[in-house]
Amino acid sequence: MAANSLRATEILETHVGYLLSRLGSLSAARFEGMLAPFGITRMHFGLLKILDGAGPSSQNMLSNDLGMPPSRVVAFVDDLEEQGLVARERSEQDRRVNVIRLTSRGRAVLARANKIAIKWEDELLGDLSAAERTHLIEMLQRVAARHLRPASAPGANR
Repeated sequence: MAANSLRATEILETHVGYLLSRLGSLSAARFEGMLAPFGITRMHFGLLKILDGAGPSSQNMLSNDLGMPPSRVVAFVDDLEEQGLVARERSEQDRRVNVIRLTSRGRAVLARANKIAIKWEDELLGDLSAAERTHLIEMLQRVAARHLRPASAPGANR
């Protein structure tokens, strides 16, 4: 046996991809569990957050924002519409386009779920100072901008 005193996982923990993957899995599973009492998933939460922040959006724009196929967005919108959290309406500019808007019930559920999200982030990042959290978010946003952001222009087809 080698004289290396590192555990196998400590060797892996020197790789950013490994750490991001493990923390992503942990965060997703824990957050899903915290959202379950509201009848929503983290993808539903993301969709509600986008609608709250950007206002009514087309299903196509939501698909671009979430980085997922339109058919999956339609299924998520169906779920949320069934619960009365969003409403689907025809666009006044183009009757072929469905516009999704947050309902008052959706805003209320989002407000409660957002408190849970903040609580989870505080727990997850509890060992970091406020400045370190800000710096971590800025660095992750830079990486995401390069690898995750859709190529479409911001605000198009809202």
